[in-house]
Amino acid sequence: MANPHGKYASISLYEHIHLIFIFLQLPLVILWTILLFLLRIRRPARSIRRDTSLTIIRFIKYRVSLPQRQYISGTSTNTYTKWCKKHALPEMIEELIGDAKIMWIGPKRTKRVVLFFPGGGYFAALPIFMLDFWRYVQLKLELEVGFAVLNYSLYPEATYPTQLHQACTALDHLISTGTHPSNIHIIGDSAGGNLVLGLLSILLHPLPLTDSSESPPRIINSPLPAPLAGVYLMSPWVNFTNTAPSLVENTPHDISNSPGLGEHVIGCYTPSSQRAYVEPLKAPSGWFDGLNGVVDRLLIHLEGKKTRGYEFVLQEGGVHDDPYFDFFFGTPGEGEVVYSVHS
Repeated sequence: MANPHGKYASISLYEHIHLIFIFLQLPLVILWTILLFLLRIRRPARSIRRDTSLTIIRFIKYRVSLPQRQYISGTSTNTYTKWCKKHALPEMIEELIGDAKIMWIGPKRTKRVVLFFPGGGYFAALPIFMLDFWRYVQLKLELEVGFAVLNYSLYPEATYPTQLHQACTALDHLISTGTHPSNIHIIGDSAGGNLVLGLLSILLHPLPLTDSSESPPRIINSPLPAPLAGVYLMSPWVNFTNTAPSLVENTPHDISNSPGLGEHVIGCYTPSSQRAYVEPLKAPSGWFDGLNGVVDRLLIHLEGKKTRGYEFVLQEGGVHDDPYFDFFFGTPGEGEVVYSVHS
C-alpha cells in the first residue's frame, strides 16, 4: 500500500492504464447490479440508486491501490471549489498551519459552528457526496449554523499525529476567533471519527503536542473554557484489527474492509504508550471517564448491533458511513438515520 514516491496520488503509467480498464467495466457492472436488484437476487437495499452507488464503490475500492484511489479522488480543496461553484455558494477557505485549512459550507457563521473532520483513512480526499450530505443537514436545521470542514494533511506526504495537531489547531482557531465551546459541535466519520476521539483523548489526557511550524512551538492542548456542545461519530474507526466476526461476516456487503490500513498509516507511527489515542477500542478501562466535562452530548452511529453503554439508531442492512450513500448521485437521503440526524 505504500506510495514508493512519497507523493500524494503519484501513480505509474501501468496504474493509469489499469484505471482505464476498470472504468471501462463499470457500465456492465451497473447493468448487472440493476438486473440483480430487479430480480431480488441481491441482498435488498432501500433503492436501486443506493444499491448501484454501493456496488460502484465496492467494485473500484477493492481493485485499485491506495495511490490510485488518491488519483481518482483528487484533492479536497479542488473538490470543495468545484462544489461551491456548482451550488453558487461562497468559497471561504481559512489557512491554519502547514497545509491545513478550514473550508466553510455556505456562508461563514461563527455564533454556532459544526466542525467536521472527514473520513478517508487519512489518505483519501473529501468526496462531493459528503459536502452534499452536510449541506442538506445544514439546511434542514433551519438555524444559522456555520459548517466548517477541516482539510487536514494526508498520507504519505504527512503522517500521524500531524492530523491530530491540525484538529487541535482547528478547534483552537474557532474558539480564539469568537465561537464559545458550548456552541461548537464536532462531527467525524470513519477516520474523521478516529480523529475526533483522538482530540477528546487529548483533552482528557493532555500530551505535549506542539505545532513545530511555529517559533517558539506552542502547546495546543490547553483545557477548554467550557464543554463542547456535542460530538457525533459516524462509523468511527476505533480498531485496526480486521478479524472481528462482524467484519468477516459482512465483508461481502460492506465497503470498509482494508486489511492492515490502520497499522500502515497510523499504528506504525504511534508509540505503544500512546496507543489509546489512536485505537480507542484498546484504551484502558476508564480512559473516557470525565468526558462529561469535555462535551455535553455524544451520539454514535454504528452498523449492526447495540454496544453496551450506548444507545444509537440501528440502520438495518447498513454499511460503513451509511447515511452518505443516499447522496452518492446527489439525491436527498431516504433512510431513518438521515431523518434522525436533523430531527
